[in-house]
Amino acid sequence: MRRLLLLVILLILYGSLYPWHFSSQIQVVFRPPHFDDLSDVFLNFWLYAPLGALAYWSFAEMGSWRWLFGFLVGFSLSLFVETMQIFVPSRVSSWGDLMINSAGTLAGMVLAAWIGRAPKAGRFAPRWSREAFLLVCWLGFLVLPIVPVHGLRLDAKPAQFSSE
Repeated sequence: MRRLLLLVILLILYGSLYPWHFSSQIQVVFRPPHFDDLSDVFLNFWLYAPLGALAYWSFAEMGSWRWLFGFLVGFSLSLFVETMQIFVPSRVSSWGDLMINSAGTLAGMVLAAWIGRAPKAGRFAPRWSREAFLLVCWLGFLVLPIVPVHGLRLDAKPAQFSSE
């Protein structure tokens, strides 16, 4: 369960800091809360709900402290992301996002407590084969637009490759 929690944290970091172009010019630091764009509120809330549920299940041995620890994981991640977005010109950091992300973490924890024990993965075990490789390549092709491009672009004009 902790591996899945780590995967969710990495996916949130990747998606929140994309396109990974940082600037030393600091933008406006933490804009006041604004909830004009309901789709953004909805996305932020439900992006952090799985994080809260996985944190709740991952730290079951902590007893009652898992509530505090799970919330601190979500809050700390959100605070880190919002702080780093200050240096990403195409992103906006906001106190409202921090509040919504934290509320989503808490909602995920409440949902996990309501469900009870963590769901079992079952007997599914991935099998490495040529078919699995092709499936992974196909999935990679489908998500290519969200993968940052480094180096040469295939759709570049030939003049961009000349040394003149």
